[in-house]
Amino acid sequence: MKVTVTKFLNVRVGEPRVNAPNYQYLAPGSILEIDGNVYEGDTYEGNNKWYKDEAGNYYWSGGIDHDQNIAPEIDKTNPFSSYEGNGQSIGIAIFDSGVNNQHVYLKNRIKYYENFIAGSDLTKVHIHGHKVAGVIASDDPNANRNKSDLYCFRISSEYNLVDDDALLKGMNVLNQTDTLFKSIDIVNMSLNIGDSSYYLPKIQVLVNSLLEKGIVTVISAGNNFESLEIAELNNVIKVGAFTQDSLSKILENEFINPYDFSFLNSSISCYPMNGINLTAKFKDVSAYTAFMSAILTR
Repeated sequence: MKVTVTKFLNVRVGEPRVNAPNYQYLAPGSILEIDGNVYEGDTYEGNNKWYKDEAGNYYWSGGIDHDQNIAPEIDKTNPFSSYEGNGQSIGIAIFDSGVNNQHVYLKNRIKYYENFIAGSDLTKVHIHGHKVAGVIASDDPNANRNKSDLYCFRISSEYNLVDDDALLKGMNVLNQTDTLFKSIDIVNMSLNIGDSSYYLPKIQVLVNSLLEKGIVTVISAGNNFESLEIAELNNVIKVGAFTQDSLSKILENEFINPYDFSFLNSSISCYPMNGINLTAKFKDVSAYTAFMSAILTR
């Protein structure tokens, strides 16, 4: 991330401290490349926030143009408002526990729905997949959700237990069906797998095949920086969620975030199975994987 220096700024080597080694300074107007993260260090003029470049040098944030390096505030009551577009004409495959495909605000968004759980009742689904779908897209005029096309692959039981064989079968169907993979841009997998030593290599082959077709896979990698088995996949976008307490402990230990995107874990409003108001709550990494997919469509 490029930012502009506004004051004569010391280049501190090794740590964000006012007495750290300093071998040069940057003049106002200099362009500086930083990693985009904020680090806590020594307080100077009431400000203890510092930035870092890829070489490990630190810069006091008070000497940098804040308009260029601070992300826009997100309205927590309407988080999608910070992102452009509405995801129209973008296809998202949801591998999950199913959905109420008669829901008034979802039924017109659902372009495909197949049940890969052998012998199960299509109408008896766990609300998890329904919440995922409702975070990503909706026809609700009062909710700022996407107008994306949803392709629902039910691969979890009514108790939200992932059937790994059903997952493989569904992914194979997606890979081999022209009318499906040509309509889909993103795969959302808010789930984990069981026997990773057996299933992970097979899923990896399918993920790679999807990527060759131009389809990006977004997965739930873990809560509080503790990785799920599926996080071992490559060529995917890995999403994590964390609590404030866990983040503080991570920062104290200078932990490196293993995921591509991580979100502070607060609830996202979504639809109950049969209601039309956003009265249900959804949190943890499953919710934020769906949120990441929704952002990508925009």
